Amino acid sequence: MMHHAPVLTVRQPFALALVRGVKGWENRSWERDLSASGGWIWIHAGAAVHAQHQKARDLWPDTPALAGMTRSAIIGAVRIGRVVPHEEVAGLPWTAPPPPGKRGLCWEVIEAMEIDPIPCGGGLGLWTPTEAIRAQLATAFRMAA
Repeated sequence: MMHHAPVLTVRQPFALALVRGVKGWENRSWERDLSASGGWIWIHAGAAVHAQHQKARDLWPDTPALAGMTRSAIIGAVRIGRVVPHEEVAGLPWTAPPPPGKRGLCWEVIEAMEIDPIPCGGGLGLWTPTEAIRAQLATAFRMAA
């Protein structure tokens, strides 16, 4: 079920761009089997703003003001399709080369859904929310569907 999908913490404004369906690729140096959740992952907006937040404005001119963006909360979900090496999609909007010495993978976002924020702490990599948060996610999913 969707509310059992893992969570990925992403810094703003990239988290909002993902759940609004604006950001078509998520850049990572690792991949995970997401088949149990149908490719879905919840997006948690981290407490910090991404150091390269200006890049989002360059690609998304209508980026809302950072001061008004939700942080430290799950704000929606995305469905991941393909996971490809960066070299295969280099130059496409929202793709970025990996840091030196790291593997570069690009996760294609094929669906996105924004929900009312569910405040909670985040984690590194894909993480599992508490049962209380899962219950709130189940309700949010039903309301968004």
